[in-house]
Amino acid sequence: MSEARTSPARSSRFGSRRRFGIASVAEGIVRSTGPFQTVAVTFWLLQVGADYAMVGFAVALPICGAIAGSIVGGWLADHAGPVVLLARLNLVLALLAAVALATAVHLPGNPWLLVSVVAVYAVINGASGPAQRSLTPALLEPDDYQHGNAVYSAISNTSSVVGPLLGGIAFSFGGVALTIGVNIAALTLAALVLAILAANEQGEPTADSQKERASFVRSVRGALSYTARNQWLMVLLVIDAIMDLVTSGQFQVGFRVLADRHGGAAVFGLLMAAYGVGAIGGAAIGSRLRAGNRLQYKLIMWSNIVQAPLIALLPFAGAEASLGLLVPVGILNGVSGVLYMTLIFRNTPKAMAGRISALFLAASLSLQPIGIVVFGSVAGAGHIVLLFVCTAALMIGVSIAGLAVWRRYGLHDAPKGGDGRP
Repeated sequence: MSEARTSPARSSRFGSRRRFGIASVAEGIVRSTGPFQTVAVTFWLLQVGADYAMVGFAVALPICGAIAGSIVGGWLADHAGPVVLLARLNLVLALLAAVALATAVHLPGNPWLLVSVVAVYAVINGASGPAQRSLTPALLEPDDYQHGNAVYSAISNTSSVVGPLLGGIAFSFGGVALTIGVNIAALTLAALVLAILAANEQGEPTADSQKERASFVRSVRGALSYTARNQWLMVLLVIDAIMDLVTSGQFQVGFRVLADRHGGAAVFGLLMAAYGVGAIGGAAIGSRLRAGNRLQYKLIMWSNIVQAPLIALLPFAGAEASLGLLVPVGILNGVSGVLYMTLIFRNTPKAMAGRISALFLAASLSLQPIGIVVFGSVAGAGHIVLLFVCTAALMIGVSIAGLAVWRRYGLHDAPKGGDGRP
């Protein structure tokens, strides 16, 4: 009798995990091949004689596009559902990639035309960010949120290493046609898989949810109001934005400076790989941690505090030692990322997951260019050691402040998948 009662729940959980796994594989392929287009466009621009300013503009487009598209993407993810939205967006992106390929092949004398197509692509692709994050609360049960966030983290870190590497290899063998062609094939396959998955999904939004989602302005205003009312979300939002400012400078400039010291582009790839391997391992560890809201938050802050001295040591270390330091840094970041998103999803309404994710994405992405410029300016002046030491000090200071503020505005441990602050 007991087994008969529990089997439907087990079946439901298995089914949700299966659907999430299918969606994650499809999106993992897309995210791993997404950098192919950036690689293809930048090297193609150099081949046709474009200046470095245009190349830099093309590289910056994905970040700008993510900022522009994320807010609308959050609303669309809550309105249509993330699986349906991703299926549609992937199809549109495949068509835009085909236009970009045709422009590169048939109109090589007008590079700005290709850059314009890439700009539209970047905005549409930016709209998919909140939907990818909100696959976890949309398809999984609350007890599996850490599993879902671990999968998302592993995909993100794997694609950031594998994508540019394989994209460069593809361009060296087949040029712009092969590189963008792989991206088109991946987007088309993912759109088909997700469309089939969406067709099998059941359930309609409630009347309250339909009313809340009816207007873009009203729904975004509702998400902002909800965040303002729940101070713990504001605390996380500010801390996440500051930490992203720091880490963007480290990744985009700091690692390149270290690589230039130790041997060039090959070393840069190894540094990124060491961090990525650590982050994937950290995501696996984070998926198995079971803790209440307070402990999860403390673990997030302490992961920043512990990794800060390791980051401060990087400019003093050789190439091998830097690889050894970056593995634990990646592990700590991987654990932190899983707990961070789980804390948010378990304590905010599921119907608002896309918009909340969009707010966090927009806040963090908007500060990334500032971090890159600051790191570049300080590194250009030769203050490499000062740069990393100050970065570590900022990470420690923000985390200690976060621990102090959490005592007043943090969550209790009672709610689970509930309505925010109890």
